[in-house]
Amino acid sequence: MTRLVNVSNRVALPGSRADGGLAVGLLAAMRDSGGLWFGWSGRTTAAEHVDGPPELLQRQDVCYATINIPAALFEPYYNGFANGTLWPLFHYFLDRFQYRDEQHAAYLAVNALFARSLTPLLRPDDLIWVHDYHLIPLAAQLRLQGVTAPIGFFLHVPFPHFEVLRALPVYESMLRALLSYDLLGFQTEVDRQAFLGAARAVWGDGCVSAAGTAGTSTHRVYTGVFPIGVDVEAISRAASKSSTSVHVSNMAHDLQRRQLVIGVDRIEFRSGGAGSAKHIDYRVVGDLRIRLVDGHGPGAVRVPIGGYPRRPVDRAYLRLTVRGHRRRVERGVLDVVAHPSDVVLTHRLVIQ
Repeated sequence: MTRLVNVSNRVALPGSRADGGLAVGLLAAMRDSGGLWFGWSGRTTAAEHVDGPPELLQRQDVCYATINIPAALFEPYYNGFANGTLWPLFHYFLDRFQYRDEQHAAYLAVNALFARSLTPLLRPDDLIWVHDYHLIPLAAQLRLQGVTAPIGFFLHVPFPHFEVLRALPVYESMLRALLSYDLLGFQTEVDRQAFLGAARAVWGDGCVSAAGTAGTSTHRVYTGVFPIGVDVEAISRAASKSSTSVHVSNMAHDLQRRQLVIGVDRIEFRSGGAGSAKHIDYRVVGDLRIRLVDGHGPGAVRVPIGGYPRRPVDRAYLRLTVRGHRRRVERGVLDVVAHPSDVVLTHRLVIQ
């Protein structure tokens, strides 16, 4: 019987919090189908080489296999090439895009480590699914290890147009690595066509068939669109359950009879590092009364991310622009009376 093998940078281990849409989505799929889930343990090691077997954990029909990543490789691999190069590039943020040869080398080294560690766990009839931009070269590395099982790849982020992709000095090798898969999955048809367009630009029109496959006469990769959604019923149940929560009741009581500006924002630590900032501008309707909550000292707060503090934030403040004059709120309450068209509220977080 065919076994599903999912490979991702992060693994949602039993008893741990599943952060991110990828981990949450895979967790639901693995619970339904069973199989092997392989990825990073969330820990680094001082050792320059990781030669030991993966750590295995069996829970019902799912086997979780994780490895540590050498500390010397993790930063240039994860925060460097994966999230400082590929993530901005794939999201068209060329102003945040950076490239360094040593970070690309670390990226390739970690993918080779994944392949060496995963190969002994594989069976001939496995169906392997590799997930997201962290692991684009993995299929090529697995083929070098002698793996012949079918390997698919799903990209959870956009795929950029070729004119953007070519800003990456190693774009051709990245495209060639994608051709090592048997199936490529994208979120949208726009993303799929962007990949096929890049293949045509590099290797000519003959590289892409009318059926939407790409490759050479000896190996072709199929492409498809497989959008990921959310579990609407589970979200509805969680919302209903939370209505009786003490925290929700307290918050509702505190916010009654107030005009609110509510911003929900994911802080992308991965994309910036020290000194990066996020700005969200809201157009305010009506008179404004602002309270900056959760302050723990002038100019510094700890912001709960995903329900628990994950990282200290160097500066967090609200900045008001009223009729062209900026006013900054760090603590306490500020009343502003102005015409709605004169007021812009900016929420700014500067990450350590």
